[in-house]
Amino acid sequence: MSAVAQEASSRHQPMGLTEFVVFSSAAMAINSLAISIMLAALPQIAQVFAMSDPNRQQMVLTIFMVGFSAGQLLIGPLADRYGRRAMLSIGLAGYAVATLACIVAPSFELLLVARLAQGLCSATPRIISVSTVRDCYIGPQMARIMSLVMMVLFIAPVVAPTIGQIILSASNWQVLFAVLFVHGLVVLIWGWARLPETQPAEQRRPLSANQLVDSCRTFFTNPQSAITTLAAGICQGCLLAFLVSSPQVIGEHYGLGHHFTYAFSAIAVTMGLAAFYNSRIVARFGLMMIARASLAACAVAVLLAGGLVLWGTLSFAAFMATFFVLNSLLLMNSANFTAIAMAPHGAIAGTASSLYGASTTFISAVIAGSIGHAYDGGPAPLVLGSLACCVAALLLLELGARAAKAHAQTGA
Repeated sequence: MSAVAQEASSRHQPMGLTEFVVFSSAAMAINSLAISIMLAALPQIAQVFAMSDPNRQQMVLTIFMVGFSAGQLLIGPLADRYGRRAMLSIGLAGYAVATLACIVAPSFELLLVARLAQGLCSATPRIISVSTVRDCYIGPQMARIMSLVMMVLFIAPVVAPTIGQIILSASNWQVLFAVLFVHGLVVLIWGWARLPETQPAEQRRPLSANQLVDSCRTFFTNPQSAITTLAAGICQGCLLAFLVSSPQVIGEHYGLGHHFTYAFSAIAVTMGLAAFYNSRIVARFGLMMIARASLAACAVAVLLAGGLVLWGTLSFAAFMATFFVLNSLLLMNSANFTAIAMAPHGAIAGTASSLYGASTTFISAVIAGSIGHAYDGGPAPLVLGSLACCVAALLLLELGARAAKAHAQTGA
Protein backbone atom coordinates (compact mmCIF):
# COMPACT_ATOMS: atom_id res chain seq x y z
CA MET A 1 0.00 0.00 0.00
CA SER A 2 1.32 3.40 -0.97
CA ALA A 3 2.02 6.14 1.51
CA VAL A 4 -0.99 8.07 0.23
CA ALA A 5 -3.25 5.09 0.69
CA GLN A 6 -1.87 4.44 4.14
CA GLU A 7 -2.57 8.02 5.19
CA ALA A 8 -6.06 8.00 3.68
CA SER A 9 -7.02 4.67 5.20
CA SER A 10 -6.61 6.14 8.70
CA ARG A 11 -9.79 8.13 8.02
CA HIS A 12 -12.03 5.12 8.58
CA GLN A 13 -10.57 4.26 11.98
CA PRO A 14 -11.67 2.74 14.38
CA MET A 15 -12.80 0.47 11.56
CA GLY A 16 -9.94 -1.63 10.27
CA LEU A 17 -9.70 -2.45 6.57
CA THR A 18 -11.63 -5.72 6.81
CA GLU A 19 -14.46 -4.21 8.83
CA PHE A 20 -14.61 -1.20 6.51
CA VAL A 21 -14.93 -3.44 3.44
CA VAL A 22 -17.57 -5.68 5.05
CA PHE A 23 -19.56 -2.67 6.26
CA SER A 24 -19.43 -0.97 2.86
CA SER A 25 -20.52 -4.22 1.21
CA ALA A 26 -23.43 -4.65 3.61
CA ALA A 27 -24.52 -1.04 3.05
CA MET A 28 -24.34 -1.20 -0.74
CA ALA A 29 -26.16 -4.54 -0.81
CA ILE A 30 -29.27 -2.93 0.72
CA ASN A 31 -30.39 -1.65 -2.65
CA SER A 32 -29.58 -4.83 -4.57
CA LEU A 33 -31.40 -7.06 -2.11
CA ALA A 34 -34.45 -4.81 -2.01
CA ILE A 35 -34.84 -5.32 -5.76
CA SER A 36 -33.86 -8.90 -6.44
CA ILE A 37 -35.25 -10.64 -3.36
CA MET A 38 -38.70 -9.47 -4.45
CA LEU A 39 -38.54 -11.34 -7.78
CA ALA A 40 -39.81 -14.51 -6.16
CA ALA A 41 -42.64 -12.64 -4.38
CA LEU A 42 -44.21 -10.93 -7.40
CA PRO A 43 -46.71 -13.70 -8.24
CA GLN A 44 -47.85 -13.90 -4.62
CA ILE A 45 -48.26 -10.12 -4.42
CA ALA A 46 -50.34 -10.18 -7.60
CA GLN A 47 -52.55 -12.86 -6.09
CA VAL A 48 -52.96 -11.16 -2.70
CA PHE A 49 -54.00 -7.85 -4.26
CA ALA A 50 -56.19 -9.59 -6.88
CA MET A 51 -54.61 -7.92 -9.90
CA SER A 52 -56.58 -8.25 -13.11
CA ASP A 53 -53.46 -7.40 -15.09
CA PRO A 54 -50.58 -9.61 -13.87
CA ASN A 55 -48.03 -7.31 -15.52
CA ARG A 56 -48.80 -4.69 -12.83
CA GLN A 57 -46.76 -6.72 -10.38
CA GLN A 58 -43.61 -5.49 -12.16
CA MET A 59 -44.35 -2.02 -10.75
CA VAL A 60 -43.07 -3.25 -7.38
CA LEU A 61 -39.61 -3.25 -9.01
CA THR A 62 -39.89 -0.30 -11.38
CA ILE A 63 -41.28 2.17 -8.82
CA PHE A 64 -38.40 1.26 -6.50
CA MET A 65 -35.90 2.02 -9.29
CA VAL A 66 -37.58 5.39 -9.90
CA GLY A 67 -37.08 6.31 -6.25
CA PHE A 68 -33.52 4.99 -6.25
CA SER A 69 -32.57 7.00 -9.34
CA ALA A 70 -34.01 10.22 -7.90
CA GLY A 71 -32.39 9.60 -4.52
CA GLN A 72 -28.92 9.28 -6.00
CA LEU A 73 -29.09 12.81 -7.37
CA LEU A 74 -30.12 14.21 -3.98
CA ILE A 75 -27.84 12.39 -1.56
CA GLY A 76 -24.41 13.25 -2.98
CA PRO A 77 -24.69 17.06 -2.71
CA LEU A 78 -26.23 16.72 0.76
CA ALA A 79 -23.35 14.46 1.83
CA ASP A 80 -20.81 16.99 0.55
CA ARG A 81 -22.57 19.68 2.62
CA TYR A 82 -23.51 17.89 5.85
CA GLY A 83 -21.06 14.98 5.94
CA ARG A 84 -21.25 11.26 5.20
CA ARG A 85 -22.15 9.91 8.63
CA ALA A 86 -25.21 12.10 9.28
CA MET A 87 -26.71 11.49 5.83
CA LEU A 88 -26.14 7.72 6.11
CA SER A 89 -27.99 7.59 9.43
CA ILE A 90 -30.91 9.68 8.16
CA GLY A 91 -31.19 7.66 4.96
CA LEU A 92 -31.11 4.28 6.69
CA ALA A 93 -33.68 5.41 9.27
CA GLY A 94 -35.96 6.47 6.42
CA TYR A 95 -35.37 3.15 4.68
CA ALA A 96 -36.39 1.25 7.82
CA VAL A 97 -39.61 3.26 8.18
CA ALA A 98 -40.49 2.82 4.50
CA THR A 99 -39.87 -0.93 4.75
CA LEU A 100 -42.25 -1.19 7.71
CA ALA A 101 -44.82 0.70 5.63
CA CYS A 102 -44.42 -1.92 2.89
CA ILE A 103 -45.17 -4.69 5.40
CA VAL A 104 -48.44 -3.15 6.61
CA ALA A 105 -49.62 -1.63 3.29
CA PRO A 106 -53.35 -2.42 2.97
CA SER A 107 -53.52 -1.86 -0.79
CA PHE A 108 -51.29 -2.23 -3.81
CA GLU A 109 -51.29 1.52 -4.39
CA LEU A 110 -50.00 2.20 -0.87
CA LEU A 111 -47.43 -0.55 -1.29
CA LEU A 112 -46.14 1.29 -4.36
CA VAL A 113 -45.94 4.57 -2.41
CA ALA A 114 -43.94 2.83 0.30
CA ARG A 115 -41.68 1.19 -2.31
CA LEU A 116 -41.04 4.60 -3.89
CA ALA A 117 -39.94 5.94 -0.50
CA GLN A 118 -37.89 2.81 0.13
CA GLY A 119 -36.08 3.24 -3.18
CA LEU A 120 -35.45 6.92 -2.50
CA CYS A 121 -33.84 6.14 0.87
CA SER A 122 -31.90 3.13 -0.46
CA ALA A 123 -29.80 5.48 -2.56
CA THR A 124 -28.16 6.77 0.63
CA PRO A 125 -26.05 3.72 1.55
CA ARG A 126 -24.98 3.27 -2.08
CA ILE A 127 -23.81 6.86 -2.54
CA ILE A 128 -22.29 7.23 0.92
CA SER A 129 -20.37 3.96 0.60
CA VAL A 130 -18.71 5.02 -2.66
CA SER A 131 -18.03 8.49 -1.23
CA THR A 132 -16.36 7.14 1.92
CA VAL A 133 -14.20 4.77 -0.10
CA ARG A 134 -13.12 7.70 -2.30
CA ASP A 135 -12.48 9.81 0.82
CA CYS A 136 -10.06 7.16 2.03
CA TYR A 137 -8.51 5.73 -1.16
CA ILE A 138 -7.70 6.73 -4.74
CA GLY A 139 -6.74 5.01 -8.00
CA PRO A 140 -5.69 1.34 -7.84
CA GLN A 141 -6.19 1.27 -4.07
CA MET A 142 -9.76 2.47 -4.50
CA ALA A 143 -10.29 -0.15 -7.21
CA ARG A 144 -8.94 -2.81 -4.86
CA ILE A 145 -11.39 -1.86 -2.13
CA MET A 146 -14.29 -1.46 -4.56
CA SER A 147 -13.57 -4.89 -6.05
CA LEU A 148 -14.13 -6.47 -2.66
CA VAL A 149 -17.24 -4.36 -2.10
CA MET A 150 -18.59 -5.15 -5.59
CA MET A 151 -18.42 -8.86 -4.84
CA VAL A 152 -21.43 -8.39 -2.59
CA LEU A 153 -23.07 -5.64 -4.63
CA PHE A 154 -23.46 -7.79 -7.73
CA ILE A 155 -23.54 -11.24 -6.16
CA ALA A 156 -26.45 -10.22 -3.91
CA PRO A 157 -28.97 -9.85 -6.77
CA VAL A 158 -27.83 -13.16 -8.22
CA VAL A 159 -28.37 -15.24 -5.08
CA ALA A 160 -31.25 -13.23 -3.60
CA PRO A 161 -34.02 -14.76 -5.78
CA THR A 162 -33.08 -18.20 -4.47
CA ILE A 163 -33.08 -16.91 -0.89
CA GLY A 164 -36.46 -15.32 -1.51
CA GLN A 165 -37.85 -18.55 -2.92
CA ILE A 166 -36.68 -20.49 0.14
CA ILE A 167 -38.24 -17.93 2.52
CA LEU A 168 -41.52 -17.91 0.60
CA SER A 169 -41.76 -21.69 0.74
CA ALA A 170 -42.34 -21.37 4.50
CA SER A 171 -43.91 -17.89 4.84
CA ASN A 172 -45.36 -14.98 2.82
CA TRP A 173 -44.16 -11.89 0.98
CA GLN A 174 -44.28 -9.65 4.09
CA VAL A 175 -41.51 -11.75 5.64
CA LEU A 176 -39.21 -10.72 2.78
CA PHE A 177 -39.76 -7.10 3.74
CA ALA A 178 -39.08 -8.04 7.37
CA VAL A 179 -35.71 -9.43 6.25
CA LEU A 180 -34.96 -6.16 4.44
CA PHE A 181 -35.96 -4.20 7.56
CA VAL A 182 -33.58 -6.17 9.77
CA HIS A 183 -30.77 -5.75 7.24
CA GLY A 184 -31.25 -1.97 7.13
CA LEU A 185 -31.50 -1.70 10.90
CA VAL A 186 -28.30 -3.68 11.44
CA VAL A 187 -26.37 -1.46 9.02
CA LEU A 188 -27.83 1.66 10.67
CA ILE A 189 -26.72 0.62 14.18
CA TRP A 190 -23.35 -0.63 12.93
CA GLY A 191 -22.62 2.61 11.05
CA TRP A 192 -23.71 4.81 13.95
CA ALA A 193 -21.51 2.90 16.36
CA ARG A 194 -18.39 2.37 14.25
CA LEU A 195 -18.17 4.51 11.09
CA PRO A 196 -16.38 7.84 11.63
CA GLU A 197 -16.90 10.96 9.54
CA THR A 198 -14.52 10.52 6.58
CA GLN A 199 -14.99 14.02 5.18
CA PRO A 200 -13.16 16.72 7.19
CA ALA A 201 -15.32 19.70 8.15
CA GLU A 202 -13.06 22.11 6.27
CA GLN A 203 -13.82 20.24 3.02
CA ARG A 204 -17.61 20.68 3.29
CA ARG A 205 -19.12 22.45 0.30
CA PRO A 206 -22.00 24.94 0.50
CA LEU A 207 -25.32 23.71 -0.86
CA SER A 208 -26.24 26.17 -3.59
CA ALA A 209 -27.42 26.07 -7.18
CA ASN A 210 -24.13 27.56 -8.42
CA GLN A 211 -22.09 24.96 -6.56
CA LEU A 212 -24.23 22.11 -7.90
CA VAL A 213 -23.98 23.38 -11.47
CA ASP A 214 -20.23 23.82 -11.07
CA SER A 215 -19.85 20.28 -9.70
CA CYS A 216 -21.88 18.81 -12.56
CA ARG A 217 -19.83 20.76 -15.08
CA THR A 218 -16.60 19.60 -13.47
CA PHE A 219 -17.66 15.94 -13.62
CA PHE A 220 -19.17 15.81 -17.09
CA THR A 221 -16.56 17.96 -18.84
CA ASN A 222 -13.79 15.70 -17.62
CA PRO A 223 -13.37 13.14 -20.45
CA GLN A 224 -12.03 10.47 -18.11
CA SER A 225 -15.13 10.68 -15.92
CA ALA A 226 -17.80 11.28 -18.57
CA ILE A 227 -16.79 8.59 -21.05
CA THR A 228 -15.95 6.04 -18.36
CA THR A 229 -19.39 6.62 -16.81
CA LEU A 230 -21.02 5.91 -20.17
CA ALA A 231 -18.98 2.72 -20.62
CA ALA A 232 -19.76 1.63 -17.06
CA GLY A 233 -23.49 2.16 -17.61
CA ILE A 234 -23.38 0.01 -20.73
CA CYS A 235 -21.58 -2.78 -18.87
CA GLN A 236 -24.00 -2.60 -15.95
CA GLY A 237 -26.83 -2.74 -18.48
CA CYS A 238 -25.39 -5.98 -19.79
CA LEU A 239 -25.30 -7.42 -16.27
CA LEU A 240 -28.81 -6.20 -15.51
CA ALA A 241 -30.10 -7.60 -18.81
CA PHE A 242 -29.01 -11.06 -17.70
CA LEU A 243 -30.79 -10.57 -14.38
CA VAL A 244 -34.00 -9.48 -16.12
CA SER A 245 -33.95 -12.00 -18.97
CA SER A 246 -32.71 -15.14 -17.24
CA PRO A 247 -36.12 -16.23 -15.86
CA GLN A 248 -37.40 -16.44 -19.43
CA VAL A 249 -34.26 -17.60 -21.21
CA ILE A 250 -33.20 -20.16 -18.61
CA GLY A 251 -36.61 -20.98 -17.16
CA GLU A 252 -38.66 -21.08 -20.37
CA HIS A 253 -36.35 -21.55 -23.34
CA TYR A 254 -34.01 -24.03 -21.67
CA GLY A 255 -36.84 -25.58 -19.64
CA LEU A 256 -35.57 -25.23 -16.08
CA GLY A 257 -38.83 -23.67 -14.87
CA HIS A 258 -38.69 -22.24 -11.35
CA HIS A 259 -35.35 -24.01 -10.87
CA PHE A 260 -33.76 -21.25 -12.97
CA THR A 261 -32.74 -19.57 -9.70
CA TYR A 262 -30.20 -22.33 -9.03
CA ALA A 263 -28.49 -21.89 -12.40
CA PHE A 264 -28.74 -18.16 -11.84
CA SER A 265 -27.02 -18.44 -8.45
CA ALA A 266 -24.25 -20.72 -9.73
CA ILE A 267 -22.79 -17.80 -11.67
CA ALA A 268 -22.30 -15.95 -8.37
CA VAL A 269 -19.37 -18.22 -7.55
CA THR A 270 -17.24 -17.11 -10.51
CA MET A 271 -18.40 -13.51 -10.14
CA GLY A 272 -17.11 -13.48 -6.58
CA LEU A 273 -13.81 -15.07 -7.57
CA ALA A 274 -13.30 -12.56 -10.39
CA ALA A 275 -13.92 -9.57 -8.13
CA PHE A 276 -11.55 -10.96 -5.50
CA TYR A 277 -8.89 -11.67 -8.12
CA ASN A 278 -9.17 -8.10 -9.41
CA SER A 279 -8.46 -6.82 -5.91
CA ARG A 280 -5.20 -8.79 -5.96
CA ILE A 281 -3.91 -7.79 -9.42
CA VAL A 282 -5.14 -4.23 -10.00
CA ALA A 283 -2.16 -2.57 -8.33
CA ARG A 284 0.25 -4.70 -10.39
CA PHE A 285 -1.27 -4.36 -13.87
CA GLY A 286 -3.19 -1.09 -13.60
CA LEU A 287 -6.82 -0.14 -14.07
CA MET A 288 -6.79 0.45 -17.82
CA MET A 289 -4.88 -2.68 -18.78
CA ILE A 290 -7.27 -4.91 -16.84
CA ALA A 291 -10.32 -3.07 -18.17
CA ARG A 292 -9.18 -3.42 -21.79
CA ALA A 293 -8.19 -7.07 -21.49
CA SER A 294 -11.37 -8.13 -19.69
CA LEU A 295 -13.68 -6.31 -22.13
CA ALA A 296 -11.84 -7.84 -25.08
CA ALA A 297 -12.25 -11.30 -23.54
CA CYS A 298 -15.97 -10.61 -23.00
CA ALA A 299 -16.39 -9.56 -26.62
CA VAL A 300 -14.69 -12.70 -27.90
CA ALA A 301 -16.72 -15.01 -25.65
CA VAL A 302 -20.07 -13.51 -26.56
CA LEU A 303 -19.09 -13.31 -30.26
CA LEU A 304 -18.61 -17.08 -30.27
CA ALA A 305 -21.97 -17.51 -28.54
CA GLY A 306 -23.55 -15.17 -31.07
CA GLY A 307 -22.33 -17.38 -33.89
CA LEU A 308 -23.91 -20.41 -32.23
CA VAL A 309 -27.16 -18.50 -31.76
CA LEU A 310 -27.32 -17.58 -35.45
CA TRP A 311 -26.69 -21.22 -36.34
CA GLY A 312 -29.37 -22.29 -33.85
CA THR A 313 -26.96 -24.50 -31.91
CA LEU A 314 -26.38 -22.61 -28.62
CA SER A 315 -26.77 -25.33 -25.99
CA PHE A 316 -27.56 -24.65 -22.35
CA ALA A 317 -23.97 -25.56 -21.40
CA ALA A 318 -22.54 -23.11 -23.95
CA PHE A 319 -24.98 -20.40 -22.84
CA MET A 320 -24.01 -20.82 -19.20
CA ALA A 321 -20.28 -20.93 -20.00
CA THR A 322 -20.59 -17.69 -21.96
CA PHE A 323 -22.32 -15.86 -19.16
CA PHE A 324 -20.00 -17.31 -16.54
CA VAL A 325 -17.20 -15.50 -18.39
CA LEU A 326 -19.20 -12.41 -19.29
CA ASN A 327 -20.75 -11.67 -15.89
CA SER A 328 -17.54 -12.43 -14.00
CA LEU A 329 -15.36 -10.12 -16.06
CA LEU A 330 -17.96 -7.35 -16.20
CA LEU A 331 -18.30 -7.47 -12.43
CA MET A 332 -14.51 -7.31 -12.13
CA ASN A 333 -14.53 -4.19 -14.31
CA SER A 334 -17.24 -2.43 -12.29
CA ALA A 335 -14.79 -1.57 -9.54
CA ASN A 336 -12.18 -0.40 -12.02
CA PHE A 337 -14.64 1.85 -13.86
CA THR A 338 -15.76 3.38 -10.57
CA ALA A 339 -12.18 4.13 -9.56
CA ILE A 340 -11.31 5.61 -12.98
CA ALA A 341 -14.39 7.86 -13.08
CA MET A 342 -14.07 9.04 -9.46
CA ALA A 343 -10.29 9.56 -9.37
CA PRO A 344 -10.25 13.27 -10.42
CA HIS A 345 -13.01 14.32 -8.00
CA GLY A 346 -11.86 13.96 -4.41
CA ALA A 347 -13.13 17.45 -3.54
CA ILE A 348 -16.68 16.62 -4.70
CA ALA A 349 -16.72 12.88 -3.99
CA GLY A 350 -20.33 12.89 -2.79
CA THR A 351 -21.72 14.75 -5.78
CA ALA A 352 -19.50 12.83 -8.19
CA SER A 353 -20.74 9.56 -6.69
CA SER A 354 -24.33 10.75 -7.21
CA LEU A 355 -23.74 11.72 -10.82
CA TYR A 356 -21.90 8.49 -11.56
CA GLY A 357 -24.51 6.35 -9.81
CA ALA A 358 -27.55 8.07 -11.32
CA SER A 359 -26.07 8.07 -14.81
CA THR A 360 -25.03 4.43 -14.79
CA THR A 361 -28.38 3.40 -13.27
CA PHE A 362 -30.33 5.21 -15.98
CA ILE A 363 -28.17 3.87 -18.81
CA SER A 364 -28.26 0.31 -17.49
CA ALA A 365 -32.03 0.41 -16.98
CA VAL A 366 -32.61 1.56 -20.57
CA ILE A 367 -30.31 -1.11 -21.97
CA ALA A 368 -31.63 -3.94 -19.80
CA GLY A 369 -35.23 -2.94 -20.51
CA SER A 370 -34.59 -2.86 -24.25
CA ILE A 371 -32.92 -6.27 -24.26
CA GLY A 372 -35.55 -7.75 -21.96
CA HIS A 373 -38.46 -6.49 -24.06
CA ALA A 374 -36.83 -7.94 -27.18
CA TYR A 375 -37.19 -11.50 -25.83
CA ASP A 376 -38.52 -13.67 -28.64
CA GLY A 377 -38.59 -17.08 -27.02
CA GLY A 378 -34.86 -17.72 -27.39
CA PRO A 379 -31.44 -16.44 -26.20
CA ALA A 380 -30.67 -14.35 -29.30
CA PRO A 381 -31.67 -10.89 -27.96
CA LEU A 382 -29.69 -11.39 -24.74
CA VAL A 383 -26.60 -12.77 -26.47
CA LEU A 384 -26.52 -10.29 -29.37
CA GLY A 385 -27.42 -7.38 -27.07
CA SER A 386 -24.56 -8.36 -24.77
CA LEU A 387 -22.20 -8.47 -27.74
CA ALA A 388 -23.19 -4.93 -28.73
CA CYS A 389 -22.65 -3.76 -25.14
CA CYS A 390 -19.17 -5.25 -24.88
CA VAL A 391 -17.99 -3.83 -28.21
CA ALA A 392 -19.44 -0.39 -27.42
CA ALA A 393 -17.85 -0.31 -23.96
CA LEU A 394 -14.46 -1.35 -25.34
CA LEU A 395 -14.55 1.38 -28.00
CA LEU A 396 -15.63 3.97 -25.43
CA LEU A 397 -12.82 2.94 -23.10
CA GLU A 398 -10.27 3.56 -25.83
CA LEU A 399 -11.90 6.87 -26.76
CA GLY A 400 -11.93 7.92 -23.12
CA ALA A 401 -8.25 7.11 -22.63
CA ARG A 402 -7.27 9.20 -25.65
CA ALA A 403 -9.55 12.08 -24.71
CA ALA A 404 -8.24 12.10 -21.12
CA LYS A 405 -4.66 12.18 -22.39
CA ALA A 406 -5.43 15.10 -24.70
CA HIS A 407 -7.31 16.86 -21.90
CA ALA A 408 -4.32 16.53 -19.57
CA GLN A 409 -1.88 17.77 -22.22
CA THR A 410 -3.90 20.88 -23.05
CA GLY A 411 -4.68 21.57 -19.39
CA ALA A 412 -8.32 22.13 -20.30
